[in-house]
Amino acid sequence: QIFTRILICIHFSEKSICFISTRGLKFANFLSTSSSSSCFIPKQMFEVYRLVVEDIYCQINLTLLLEFLQIFGSSPSHVTLLIHYRKHIPLQLILEENGVVTECNLSTDHPFELLDLNFGNVSTLCHFVMKPEGLKDIFNDLDMNNMTLEVAIFPEKQILRFISIGVLGHSQIDISNHPDMVEKMQLCSIHE
Repeated sequence: QIFTRILICIHFSEKSICFISTRGLKFANFLSTSSSSSCFIPKQMFEVYRLVVEDIYCQINLTLLLEFLQIFGSSPSHVTLLIHYRKHIPLQLILEENGVVTECNLSTDHPFELLDLNFGNVSTLCHFVMKPEGLKDIFNDLDMNNMTLEVAIFPEKQILRFISIGVLGHSQIDISNHPDMVEKMQLCSIHE
């Protein structure tokens, strides 16, 4: 299930903003005012995609959604997902595989204000696009019990460095321009 794997890649906080439109599904997660992850799943990824109401915009518990989507196991043969939603009524999800039907009602909240991570006034000279599986592996390898996570870019070495700092010390992971981990790396000097 590609849909589930994509959601797992952005799942670093429990609550997620869900936007369902005629174009597809978008989920956005925010951990603080400076970090976010989002994904867009176009309607073409589904065999049948129909939205019979206006666009849906709500906050859901992504952890519960992922548990529900994996109820038939990690690689079911053929699954049908139906989504029903009306304001002030839980998001209703129905999964069907080989005649077995499972229903889940997820409570929704009014979504919090979307953060605008606008870096428009900064000259963007470092561009780094990383594959989600690699980023998830990095976060799994770092000691998340530490108090601080630093991300540093070293243009002269063509490296992106993740440093986890805590009471017992620090750990670091360097990412170079390797095609298994990196989609695009364009690093250069910083101008003010």
